[in-house]
Amino acid sequence: LWHQLAVKRCTDYKTCGSDGVDQAGRSKVNYDIFDLLALGNYQLTSGNCDAARGTVEKITAKMYVPMIQGSMRYAYKVQMLQGGEKEKAEGAAFAAAVLPRVHAESQSAASTIYNNLKVGAGSTDFKQV
Repeated sequence: LWHQLAVKRCTDYKTCGSDGVDQAGRSKVNYDIFDLLALGNYQLTSGNCDAARGTVEKITAKMYVPMIQGSMRYAYKVQMLQGGEKEKAEGAAFAAAVLPRVHAESQSAASTIYNNLKVGAGSTDFKQV
């Protein structure tokens, strides 16, 4: 699921390819996650569990990239393309997925995302999201 979402979003944000500068192909975040999975596998098979925990945190952080991109994409669709209920619902779903992580870093940023993408939001400002 995340793999395909990352591929879909990389075409929107030109973050495809091993360098993250292409508009088609495998997402840069997928390259990074597969590299980290291989590293984590090595760390676990060699008994280095402490290092593997750090690698899991890096993988988890990277998994948020396509969800953040999705939030931004649907904010754009709602405001700039006059998106309907489907786009608003997808924006709300992506926002719900990223809000806890964003809130941990910035309560203000999480509030801005929530207010723009929540179900029933009066308006959406793509640039704020």
